[in-house]
Amino acid sequence: MSNLETISFSFCQVSDLNLDSNVSLSLHLSPTQRAERRSEALKALAECLKLARELAVDAVFLPGNLFDADQSSSKSISELQAIFADLQKIPIFVCAGARDPLFNDSFYDELALQAHGLNPWPKNVHIFPETRSKTFTIKSKSRTRISGFSLSKNNLQKPFAMPKNLDSDGIAFDILLQALPPHLIESENLQNTIEQELKTHSYSYCAFSGSANKLYFHSENNGLKAAASGSFSGQSEIESGPRVALFGKLSKQLSGEIELKIQEKEFDPRRIYSLNFELRSEAHARAQEELEKSIKECGARKEIDILVLHLSGSYPKEKERFQYKEELESEYFHLKLMDNSRPDYLESLSKQSVIEQAFVEKMNLLKISLPSDASAEERELIDDALYLGLEAISKGKVSVGDAD
Repeated sequence: MSNLETISFSFCQVSDLNLDSNVSLSLHLSPTQRAERRSEALKALAECLKLARELAVDAVFLPGNLFDADQSSSKSISELQAIFADLQKIPIFVCAGARDPLFNDSFYDELALQAHGLNPWPKNVHIFPETRSKTFTIKSKSRTRISGFSLSKNNLQKPFAMPKNLDSDGIAFDILLQALPPHLIESENLQNTIEQELKTHSYSYCAFSGSANKLYFHSENNGLKAAASGSFSGQSEIESGPRVALFGKLSKQLSGEIELKIQEKEFDPRRIYSLNFELRSEAHARAQEELEKSIKECGARKEIDILVLHLSGSYPKEKERFQYKEELESEYFHLKLMDNSRPDYLESLSKQSVIEQAFVEKMNLLKISLPSDASAEERELIDDALYLGLEAISKGKVSVGDAD
């Protein structure tokens, strides 16, 4: 029997836009930069859906966290509505997630929209309720069934479970949209839990949300069965690197086999890059060169990207603290510097006073006396005490009697 394609279904999947979220405050962006990032996120979404229209996808999936329910304004919702309306006849399927859950005054509620002076969501936007009581079929794709349910403030803590498949007679593609609850996202068993659920269900494809970064889930035979596209626009350090939307196509062959192909496409013009860099006192002269090399290797683009730099290690005590902050700030869209480096008071014990040497010896004995099962935090606490004590002694903040 020929394996020629007989039926297909194409989609665009976007999630976790988290519009207006305060998460970006963790990057220490200025108010102007935050406003710019918000505009860029909306523009990126518009460009993504414009491509979806040009590609004539059969549907757009937004499986959760479109906006931040605690922070979003009427202006933001109005802008989203305008972007969605531009898709015209392409249906958009929306699940509410942990950041934008359903509740009585939610922007997903028609009466709440009226109270805020807003129009209803465009007719091509279909919002799932908090129970799996609603399924959709697309007129031009009558053999495709799309099901799902939203998170609400009442069910955020419920155990995760994928709903049972409905009767699949006459259905070529059975698709599920679902927002993953925070307790599952934070679990070490996330991947295994999802893939175990996939084994007991027969969905052709599942679109998930809630993950900061993209995730793919496979069936027993390693076939791709589900995906979370991750945050569409970078807002925090954990959302490092390119942010993507997924463009997928399901194809059913005459043999009955379903093939799924997915392409990742990036729309956010900026990326966040996080870099850990250890300073070494003995290599201080080469520090700037080595740092520039590390930044280049991590992929951060000058003038465009957001760089989060974590400094550790030590530098010569006669030198200033980190000397390249202003230079990096001028080279990148934004720099967040987390400087945990210290002056190297241990650089040359022979140059230290008797009291300093005695203090070092006592602190080292304390460190050696720690039990073998001592935590990393306990060991770091002694290192902190050593450096802070040496700094206090060297700057005359404590007397010889105090240090003894």
